[in-house]
Amino acid sequence: MQVDVRTFRGAVPSEARDAEWKVTYRKQLDQWSLQLYCHETALVNNEAHVQPTIIVYSEHDKVIQVTQQNQSLLVESVSQLSN
Repeated sequence: MQVDVRTFRGAVPSEARDAEWKVTYRKQLDQWSLQLYCHETALVNNEAHVQPTIIVYSEHDKVIQVTQQNQSLLVESVSQLSN
């Protein structure tokens, strides 16, 4: 599955959603993978700092799992998180 998302641009969270990302996720057998593709609009000084976090909810909207990676520096494209 693939979705396009907009987030804030820069080190300080804000209401402005001017940074574009493409997010793809797949499941093969019992393994999920997540890939983030950074568009130029998300870069500040030709780089982006990201910290992927996956939150899994139950059908009753209760958090059942949180997986977070260390912060990564993206210069061009992909950061991948598998669980």
